[in-house]
Amino acid sequence: MGGILSKTQSANLSDMPMTIAYKVLEKMDPTDQLTARKVSRSVRTAIDKIGIRFNKITLKLEKGQISMELDVDKPYGKCIQYRDGIIIPIVKSLLTGRELDDETYVISSCGRSTKIEKEFFVHTACRDLKILLKHASCIEFDVIAYKVPIFNICICSNDIYFVESFAPLLECFHIKEVCFISFNSEYVYKILPNFDATTLKSIELCPPNNFGLWIEKIAQLDQWKNIEEFKLRLHEPFNSDMFVYLLHLQSFTIEQPYDSFPIQNVVQIRDDIMRRSTFQSCTIKVGTNNMNPSDTINIAKVFKPEYAGGDEFEIKYSLDDDKFMIECQKIQLNNWNYYCFSVRKLSSHDILYIKNNFDFVFIEP
Repeated sequence: MGGILSKTQSANLSDMPMTIAYKVLEKMDPTDQLTARKVSRSVRTAIDKIGIRFNKITLKLEKGQISMELDVDKPYGKCIQYRDGIIIPIVKSLLTGRELDDETYVISSCGRSTKIEKEFFVHTACRDLKILLKHASCIEFDVIAYKVPIFNICICSNDIYFVESFAPLLECFHIKEVCFISFNSEYVYKILPNFDATTLKSIELCPPNNFGLWIEKIAQLDQWKNIEEFKLRLHEPFNSDMFVYLLHLQSFTIEQPYDSFPIQNVVQIRDDIMRRSTFQSCTIKVGTNNMNPSDTINIAKVFKPEYAGGDEFEIKYSLDDDKFMIECQKIQLNNWNYYCFSVRKLSSHDILYIKNNFDFVFIEP
């Protein structure tokens, strides 16, 4: 990884009494702490005792490079790029017929560049990621495809190499949240086992296509069976047959800007999902171009048949011994306009507050 401390700073740090160095290390930003770990064994031990914590790592796989963003929303956030050093020289290789050795350029957000010879940049990124994942709580994998003009297709040449390097690590990373954007389902299936099943609480997927094929295989993993929350961004209709894989969850979100959400899916949420003891909440976001006011009014009638209001509503609903808040409103997210339909199980505190402050009766099915 690109160093943040200079050699002079490193020498001064290693010369300090450990009681003083410990106080200095405690006040360092996480990225500085990671660099300082390389100073000496005693400094590394001290930092590991203090504990480095990143909130989020975003890994972007692009043509010829991998970008690693570390808490970029924080003042101390950093971005590290791992670039293929032979992208431009490859033309010379084709002309001369000579093979080129791998080489990597590691570039930090401060502009510092380090050249690593005889090492494939994907391997370098995976090696550093292995260290970083021991200190993070959330990781996002993002495949950024590029278009080949001649064939008019989009590909990312690095995702397969990354998976081949990362999946066999056989590590047990204690990550709480993981997100996969535009990742091949086979790759997701290979990567997930590297995350501790007892620690992982949330999975987010943005599959390029065929989500039904994704979920059948991923649902076999312990990592899936133990999560509490699932977020799904689709570019295709959500099939009601997929609800069977969501029954163990406390919370789930489905976002689909391009297709409507059939009423039979809402009925299944009411008759099956909401009866589960584990269920706490769900949110469905559908693009307004694919939904119209009558669609949302019909959703309201699933819970209140005599409903005669508008396309945004709030309904208090009773099912068995549980009380729920059913809502629908228009929102804007990522430059899209959505109808946001949500169901939330009310706690005893919520119910007491509503009864003390509002005059209404819970609707019985």
